Amino acid sequence: MKSVLSLLRKSLPYLIGIGAMALLLAWLMGVFHDKVPMQAPRETRRLAQDEPLLEVQARSFPLTESVVGTVRPIAETRVGSKILARVEKMHILRAGQKVEQGQLLIELDDSDLVARLEEVKAAERAAQAAAEQAANDLTRSKKLFEKKLKSQEDLDRDRTRVRTAKAEVERSAQMVAAARTALSYARIKAPYAGELVDKLVNEGDLVSPGQALFVMYDPARLQLVAPVREKLAVALEIGQKVDVHIEALNKDCEGRIDQIVPEAQRGSRSFEVKVSGLSSPELMAGMFGRMTLGVGTGEELRIPRSAIQAVGQLRMVFVVDAERRILRRFLQLGKDFGEEVQVLAGLKAGEKILLHAGKQG
Repeated sequence: MKSVLSLLRKSLPYLIGIGAMALLLAWLMGVFHDKVPMQAPRETRRLAQDEPLLEVQARSFPLTESVVGTVRPIAETRVGSKILARVEKMHILRAGQKVEQGQLLIELDDSDLVARLEEVKAAERAAQAAAEQAANDLTRSKKLFEKKLKSQEDLDRDRTRVRTAKAEVERSAQMVAAARTALSYARIKAPYAGELVDKLVNEGDLVSPGQALFVMYDPARLQLVAPVREKLAVALEIGQKVDVHIEALNKDCEGRIDQIVPEAQRGSRSFEVKVSGLSSPELMAGMFGRMTLGVGTGEELRIPRSAIQAVGQLRMVFVVDAERRILRRFLQLGKDFGEEVQVLAGLKAGEKILLHAGKQG
């Protein structure tokens, strides 16, 4: 008996705690509160004779797909040196510098080329003098031959000498032209009006034939290059017009498909599409752009903004059923088209709604 009483004394605090928790839960659940009596349902309003209605209709619209790409120059030129020489003077100030066609950008050391030009000019003068002397000798030989004072063999030899001298003059002239051309290679000019992307050498550097000196492109000839999935790419055509949006400029422009690279990328199974004709003076290479391509047609529901009533974050319309009862219907809305709004869910084509929601209750 004593052991039972001792056990009860030990368990009593736990039993009291459990009972208190049970009472607290019952109170939170409203067991001890008065119940709210059920109200009678509010009577549904019926359509008045003069209230305008709208029958919801499905509309056809073009389906589009957005493809992201990068703005790139149609042609990027790496201008290089044609001779072995040291960079004597740079007229390139920085990347992004605007240049005109024919503008002098780099001067190379031309001392050896100038010396070579003077050398071949001297050789040309010597060849011309020799040709004049050969021509004079031939004239004298003809007169002596007529007087029987010179043989036919001597006359033929003088004629050969004249032809050889003329050939030497022509060869010297070609050497002078080649030396002048080589001298022009020491002055590097812009091949067209454009913008410098990067300079690759500095004053004092020794450059060799074929070495790139700077990179430039024509900012008026840019294109958007984007990978397009194969199912969509096969439906595109060269010359097709597309809409392009440049994110950085928040600007829309129209372009045309100029090239579809006829080889899919292995990883993504997409084709590279190039869109040219982008007319925007603020456009720069490397900018991010979106190209919008049509992928067919679909149907959507649009209703006037006047038919929509806002309740906090919710949007609703008032649907009129076959018995002319006015019922609330919550909607999921899509794109905003000004006076009209796209309906994604909540209505079906053929249903009738109040044209002016107003403050319907």
